[in-house]
Amino acid sequence: MSQIRHGRRPASTKDKPSATADRLGAKCYVETARVGNAAYVVLIGELDLSCNQRFIDGLKKMLADRPGDLVIDMRSLTFIDSTGLGLLVKANTLTREDEVALHIVRSSAQIVQAVFEASGLDRVLPLVDQPPRFQA
Repeated sequence: MSQIRHGRRPASTKDKPSATADRLGAKCYVETARVGNAAYVVLIGELDLSCNQRFIDGLKKMLADRPGDLVIDMRSLTFIDSTGLGLLVKANTLTREDEVALHIVRSSAQIVQAVFEASGLDRVLPLVDQPPRFQA
C-alpha cells in the first residue's frame, strides 16, 4: 500500500481537484487502492457535504471488485459532519449487503472523535485503531 500518502494532497496535476472542486471541497481528498483481497478508501481532510460524490465514487469503485474486506482509513481526517457520518453509515449498509467485512480506522482528531461519540455511532460502526493486517 505504498502508493497511499497520508495527510498530503495529490502529487500529480491529474489527481488534483477540478476548478469546481477547488471552490467546493478543496479540503477533501479520497484515495483508493486494492491490495490482495482488501480494498482501501483513504480519507484526507474534511468529510462533509462537499466530499459526498468523491466518497461515493471511491466506495462504489472499491466495492465493484467484490473485495473480502473494505478498510476506510480516517487517520488523516481532520473534520466530519452529519453528512460524513451518513456516508459512513451508507458504507456500513452497502458492505453488509455485499457481505464485505468493513473496518473503519479512527481519526486521532479530537473533533472527529467527539462527533462520533455525540452521535453514538462509535458504538455502532466497526471502528478500529489501526488498519488490519491481511495476508497477501
